[in-house]
Amino acid sequence: MSTEPPATEPPAAAPPPTTGTRLTVTSGNVEGATLRVRVHGGQHDITGKRGALAHGQIVTWTAVEIIATARRGSAATVRYWRVVPGATANRIAEGPLEVVGAFTIEVQRSGTAANEAWDAR
Repeated sequence: MSTEPPATEPPAAAPPPTTGTRLTVTSGNVEGATLRVRVHGGQHDITGKRGALAHGQIVTWTAVEIIATARRGSAATVRYWRVVPGATANRIAEGPLEVVGAFTIEVQRSGTAANEAWDAR
């Protein structure tokens, strides 16, 4: 007879959260840049405005779409992200415009594909 304890399996990794924790958001327009958000499973609460900037938070959410445009001279760069709740702190920013909190980037697109992803939802 063996006196060794039975083998145990390592604990499974915790599943990702299905509802996100608070994100802080600065959206709107500044010279040369725009950033907009679309919230799924919650809402973007604006807590303050200064000029064309809106400061706020997203308290409860299941996914957030972000589209940012940066203009350098006559050229424009468009980027799109779809983020879902995650355990790691992240930041998506274009100048002073930003989304900050714990999330995982599920989809990222640029150029024409960014506009198509934003328009498709």
